Amino acid sequence: MNQRVGRVGSWPLSLASVALVGFLAAACTSATATSATSVSAPQPSVPSSVAAPDPSASATFPQPTDTSMQGHTPVTLASLGPVPTGRWTSIRWTHMIAPPVFAQAQAVGLNGHVAMFGWSRGYVAFDEVIKNPDGSGATDIYTFSSVDGLHWASGVRLTYPAAVHISGVVEGPAGLLAVADFIPGVCGPPPNVALVWRSTDGIAWRQTAVFSVAAGDVEGGPAGYVAIGNPAEGKNPAWISFDGANWKHVDLTASAFKGVDAIESGAVFSGGFVLAGTTLGESIGCGGYPNPLTGSLWGSADAKTWSRDVLSGTTPGAQVSMSVHRLSDDVLLATESSSDGIGGATVSSSWTSTDGRNWKSIVVPSSLDIARAEIVTNGRRGLILSNSIDENQPAPILAFQDDLTLTELTQTGDVPDQAVMQGWTYARFALGPTGVVVMSSDGSLFWVGVPVAG
Repeated sequence: MNQRVGRVGSWPLSLASVALVGFLAAACTSATATSATSVSAPQPSVPSSVAAPDPSASATFPQPTDTSMQGHTPVTLASLGPVPTGRWTSIRWTHMIAPPVFAQAQAVGLNGHVAMFGWSRGYVAFDEVIKNPDGSGATDIYTFSSVDGLHWASGVRLTYPAAVHISGVVEGPAGLLAVADFIPGVCGPPPNVALVWRSTDGIAWRQTAVFSVAAGDVEGGPAGYVAIGNPAEGKNPAWISFDGANWKHVDLTASAFKGVDAIESGAVFSGGFVLAGTTLGESIGCGGYPNPLTGSLWGSADAKTWSRDVLSGTTPGAQVSMSVHRLSDDVLLATESSSDGIGGATVSSSWTSTDGRNWKSIVVPSSLDIARAEIVTNGRRGLILSNSIDENQPAPILAFQDDLTLTELTQTGDVPDQAVMQGWTYARFALGPTGVVVMSSDGSLFWVGVPVAG
């Protein structure tokens, strides 16, 4: 799921201090702010309709007699079982009747920008209502949850005294973190602070932190959580947390980070923490690039002692970016994009790792812009949603198999509209325990995709 302010060495470590910075910055946006967060509805119990899926159950699909209508008529699925193990070969799509809770959300006039995320135990969704038309007022955040992607329930309503929106949800040892950032108001750009709500079940949420990173770069995994700072602020500060509430600044002045130019992303998995960024090389001279950049990775098992990974096959250049993503609880993906900065071709390279230290180069299809594709995981398997070159064809979906090979999945059934699939930047393509759920921005169109192994 995704934050920032200040330079390395001068960054305040106290959450109380950074919270104060955040609220002072937000004051211009909402001069009447008085409270951080409130729950205006009691915590709901889990209805029987969203009981945990039966592991022995299999997906139940309708069998329409008129196949010509299959791509036009939404239906209802009775149940879904857990996604299969083994090698995934395809995804079977069903266009569903939208869950009633989202229809109710439309009826009460929500903004029509539903964001949805999957995790190991289900799915969560959010919609925000900004109370003033100019975007300067308080925000009501409506929450929704599901354990199977089929049956959804409304949850608590969160409030915040400024214009914010949920930008990402990540899973870690303390549960889910829902990260929000500020929407620009009448006084200028939003403050570079992140708001964090935590949940252990996807139903009840409690605000746990306000800290100075621009929302959008918080990630989670079995070992904890990592947040990356604003690229406009020096060497991109990084923070580590084990509970989502208390955050510790990574010391980028340590010897392992010698030559660091920027830290651009982070990932957490069962083996610890990995940071991705660039290092500044020696000047080549004689017409070469002065101080070329190289994609680099740093790892730590305990977030205390860091070492730079040995990465073979990087491409130094004048413009280089490096990212790292969690594909599952035990596998990471790193990607470097490099160019000469003067119009030459961009070279993309990718690696996978199961220990965060040793990286194996992988072949990525030339048609896949992996640096900009959407990567989702339920903790057990990673999927990539690529951009579709032909809008008349399904957007490619690729799976990382157990052997870490990358395979494009065949899509069958009632494939989602491409106008919806290409809205993945708004977090509406979610992988959870029972499959993939896709939803339109207003919650009126809904698809479920069940992976098929073979």
